[in-house]
Parts: sequence; C-alpha cells; structure tokens
Amino acid sequence: MSLLVGVVAALTATVIGTAVGATAGALGGWVDRTVMRLVDTFSSVPHLLLGIFIVAMFRPGVWPVVISVGLTHWLSTARIVRAEVLSLRSRPYIDAAVSGGASRWRVVVRHLLPGVLPQAGLAAVLMVPHAMWHESALSFLGLGLPTHTASLGTLIQGARGSCSPGSGGRPSSPDCS
Repeated sequence: MSLLVGVVAALTATVIGTAVGATAGALGGWVDRTVMRLVDTFSSVPHLLLGIFIVAMFRPGVWPVVISVGLTHWLSTARIVRAEVLSLRSRPYIDAAVSGGASRWRVVVRHLLPGVLPQAGLAAVLMVPHAMWHESALSFLGLGLPTHTASLGTLIQGARGSCSPGSGGRPSSPDCS
C-alpha cells in the first residue's frame, strides 16, 4: 500500500509542479516572481507538519494521504521545470516558432512541455521514496492509512506495541530486545 500511495502522490505532485513551473517560466515577469515567492513561502514550512495539518482535516484513508503528500511535494518539481523552461525559452527554435506566429500557449504545449518532460519524469521517480516515507510517518502517527491497512507505517506502529515489558522490566517475548 505504501508503494501505491507513494507512486500516486508523486504523480500528483509532479503534475502540479509541472503546471506551476511551466506557467511561471513561460509567462515570466510579475507572474514568475509572484509564483516563485509563493513556492519559497511554502518551502519554508516543513513538509511533514503541513502534511499532518492537511490529513488531520479528513478521516484516515488513502486519498487524504495522497492529497496531503501531493500538495506538499510539488515545490521542487516546480523549480526544476521553471528552470528548464527558462533555458528552453532562449533556444532558436522557440524564437522561430514565435516569429512564425505561434501563440504563447502553442509554444508552451508544442515546444516547452515536451522539453521538460524528462526532468519532470525524473523528479517523479525520485519523489516516490520520499512520498512513501511521508505516508509511513503519517500512518505511524495514526493520521494516515487506517490501522487495518498494511502499510509501512501501520506495520511499524503495530510492531511497536507487540513487545511490552513483562515482569522486572524485561520484554515478555524472547524475540523482543
């Protein structure tokens, strides 16, 4: 379950980050400055704390965790995509498309987005283990997936309670240390 949540959350964050980064890079000017200041503001808040806040508004389940992780992890993808869009905007084939009469959105869809897809895909792949870690942390705290769902966090939480101290302060099971 942790892998599924990690993949879906990473894809969600990648779509959001790609859209925000491409918009900021393509429009430039005050839109770029405003969007990137918002990215900086959200980056100043720890992901896990923001994730706890978002998940606490819902009942434990898969979708609240996916939404929480997706909404807190798009920032790095937005920065990567924006940087690549700014790099691609200075290429001669973009100037040729604009000189040929292509609209701004046509340039974005036909030339810029295909140019940033490899970086966005790599960001998604690298985000999967991080998203799995956040899901596990939220589930361990009891805010993520329901306790009857097998995920890394719920398994660790369940194992934590299985080694209770017996008489004399020793674990009751010989397997507990």
